[in-house]
Amino acid sequence: NNEAAGTTIKLVDSTLNATPLTNVIATNGTVELENTAVLGTNGDGQKPGFFISSDAAGVIRGSTRIAGAYGKGVNNEGTFYMYGGTIENNRANAGAGLTNSGKAYLSGGKITGNESLTASGGGIINNTGAELYLQGVEISGNTAYSIGGGMALTDGSLCVMTGGAVSDNHAGGNGSSAGGGGANVAGGAQFYFLGGSFSGNTI
Repeated sequence: NNEAAGTTIKLVDSTLNATPLTNVIATNGTVELENTAVLGTNGDGQKPGFFISSDAAGVIRGSTRIAGAYGKGVNNEGTFYMYGGTIENNRANAGAGLTNSGKAYLSGGKITGNESLTASGGGIINNTGAELYLQGVEISGNTAYSIGGGMALTDGSLCVMTGGAVSDNHAGGNGSSAGGGGANVAGGAQFYFLGGSFSGNTI
């Protein structure tokens, strides 16, 4: 594990292989990953590939990959910045690619091939009180057990999309709710769609 407490750590051109425990933890500082692979085992454990606490910031850039975690690719409780890179092939009960409970600013990059196993948000779940800003991001090929194959925007959350594509995601419609192959917007969520596209999403 790699932890930051009140400082900045930058990993460049690195590969981190791990057991199902969390690979990278930002506790009270900034962790930046550039052209770095964070690879989980997709086994048991329900731990994220990149965890960002409420007092911390996390950044991914370039060709960074966060892949194969069983328990969310990125779990953000603080501030998360994505400038390119890929969050792919992660699994979790909900919010398999990105679980956002803080503020997330995504500009470019891909969130693809992630799967929620028992609930919503195959690609992204934006939790109550969270803010999500999307610009030029590809959210594709994700699957949710219930709702929100691409994105699940929960009651009291905010999402602003100003470009990018949400495509070929699937919501299984299991459980008490069904819908939102591309995005499921809860009744109390705010979703501002200012540009981009939705296509090929299914339920």
